[in-house]
Amino acid sequence: YDKAFATSIAVSAGVLGPLIPPSIAFVIWGIVAEQSIGRLFLSGIVPGLAIALGLLIVCYFHAKRHNVPRMDKATPQDMVQAITRGKWALLSPVVVLGGIYGGAFTPTEAAAVSCVYALLVGLFIERQLAWRDLPRMLLAAARTSGLVIAIIAVSTAFGVLIAQEQIAVQFATWLSEQVKEKWMALAGLNIAFFLLAAVMDEIAIMVILGPMLIAIANKFGLDPIHFGAIIVTNVSIGMAAPPIGYCLFVGMAISGVSLGKLSKAIWPQIGVMLVVLFLTTYIPEFALIFQPAKR
Repeated sequence: YDKAFATSIAVSAGVLGPLIPPSIAFVIWGIVAEQSIGRLFLSGIVPGLAIALGLLIVCYFHAKRHNVPRMDKATPQDMVQAITRGKWALLSPVVVLGGIYGGAFTPTEAAAVSCVYALLVGLFIERQLAWRDLPRMLLAAARTSGLVIAIIAVSTAFGVLIAQEQIAVQFATWLSEQVKEKWMALAGLNIAFFLLAAVMDEIAIMVILGPMLIAIANKFGLDPIHFGAIIVTNVSIGMAAPPIGYCLFVGMAISGVSLGKLSKAIWPQIGVMLVVLFLTTYIPEFALIFQPAKR
């Protein structure tokens, strides 16, 4: 795959993180809305899997259109050898996720643990790294991290401005007072979430707007679990949407692809995600199919 498309897939696949349980975004919304976190987890399964399937389809047609060469079909022996060679890499997510869900460290600390783990494996087990490589690696990491931190700082400042000026709250109030049809209210909320998620952290959106959103959901008789699935799906997509979704800039910093090329490459994936958002919004069963039966 060309670098722009490969980067766009990595960025868009990051949208699945908040949707596939367990998810911090659903935990935050469950606390804000006082809803069952377990039921919220279940509401993200189908939208998350649908987006994953859509991304696979996009990859398939991209490969067909651009004549991406196929790899030889792996035999069972090849698979065993690959797993054996990659056993230390495969242990990395086990260490990270096990530590997070076991309470040993926070998700932020997990990033540092993952780096230390990879460094130790590279230096002492795989021996693919040497001590003389460390200065160059640290410099490259500092350049990438510096760009990402600058982007996050600006987006955070913009989010604070929106919160202080109560722009989002004013919009939500106007929507609640002026819009009478449920489908129009949902469309307006989706557009607002999509734009806000490009410049604000998803958790900040839910915490700042939570009470107002809950009031709107109650006014239009929306199922609170279904509404939570809509919100998390939408803000997750917004983080990767051109031209200002901050996940795009993270992908640019790591891959070196320009914003124009990355934005062009990611639109098919965004289109798939918007279709899933539409289904999640207007077909409640899409998010509620795995909900336990009411007693």
